[in-house]
Amino acid sequence: MSEMKLAHTLVLALALLTAIVPAVAHRRLDAHNWPVIVTPADSTLSANEATSVTVSMNQAGTSPTVVSLSSSHPSLLAVPSTVTVATNASSAVFSAGVYDINPRTKARQTSTVVTVTASANGHSASTTITVD
Repeated sequence: MSEMKLAHTLVLALALLTAIVPAVAHRRLDAHNWPVIVTPADSTLSANEATSVTVSMNQAGTSPTVVSLSSSHPSLLAVPSTVTVATNASSAVFSAGVYDINPRTKARQTSTVVTVTASANGHSASTTITVD
């Protein structure tokens, strides 16, 4: 390889590394952003009621963080599959709602405790909501 081609290849390699390394470092920082607290506005709900739930992160992220959500009784208490914590934010709010439990009586025989879990980057946090 001629010296000119070698120099050109080295300049391109350096430019590529200059572009890639900050992006990788940026991702590494965001991988340390995870949910630590899940807080419902109301901890007890009845049929056809909903509450807002806040997911608080350990720190604000340098890019949006997608948090996976789940309900231990999805046929009873619905939550979205994900919520996104915006760039430079440390929390996000989503809605959790109770389905129409019994269309004829609108009542349950017993209360059910439902666990809502938020997960991101290998960590999770949860809370409970009682459905009457």
